[in-house]
Amino acid sequence: MFSRFAHLTCTKCGAPYERDRPVNVCPAPDLVDRNFTAPGPDRLWVADITYIPTWAGFLYLAVVLDLWSRRVVGWAMATHLRTEIVLDALNTAIWQRRPREVVHHSDHGTQYTSIAFGHRCRDLGVRPSMGSVGDCYDNAVAESFFATLECECLDRHRFKTQAEARMAVFDFIEGGKDPEMRRFYDRIKVRRGGKRAIVAVARKLCHRLLAIAQSGQPYRVNFSHTKEN
Repeated sequence: MFSRFAHLTCTKCGAPYERDRPVNVCPAPDLVDRNFTAPGPDRLWVADITYIPTWAGFLYLAVVLDLWSRRVVGWAMATHLRTEIVLDALNTAIWQRRPREVVHHSDHGTQYTSIAFGHRCRDLGVRPSMGSVGDCYDNAVAESFFATLECECLDRHRFKTQAEARMAVFDFIEGGKDPEMRRFYDRIKVRRGGKRAIVAVARKLCHRLLAIAQSGQPYRVNFSHTKEN
């Protein structure tokens, strides 16, 4: 997605920027080699970042997908491209799935090659994997998911606010996973007056889930009995 920025030049003299590390140095081996199959759930994850345009500025979305189910197991959104966005997506995936041994495959984005992300993978027992530099085919599953997101969601809306974009992405990723969540959305929309109420309730729910995730305690939300305060 961001491969077009791989060969930037200086705006003053036109000279190409030099890489901070040699091209032949790889932070992690390619453990996938374009073999996008998994022997079971939570054995192989792929991850990437994309951007979402709004009238209020860009939002960025980081996702982690399980190759066994082709479902999003972790994701995060932010207004920046710092390492925190991929750390949040990875932490969410770990908290939701709690894998024993998993390979995390990504591109060579600075977020994934950062020291903080490498330390987090080591602490969680996650084996990082990276394809070749500037080759979208080495992360084709993540690129395919973003193409579906763009076709079925982003191209059908023009987001005036970032809250609208967040809610649309939240609905696209999480809304179809569980029928209880879909009924929860419908009930809130009818009783409390549409999108603005849904955004407020979803924000409270996300904050609640984040607090639970940080505590390390297992928890499952029953959306059919969630209070609508």
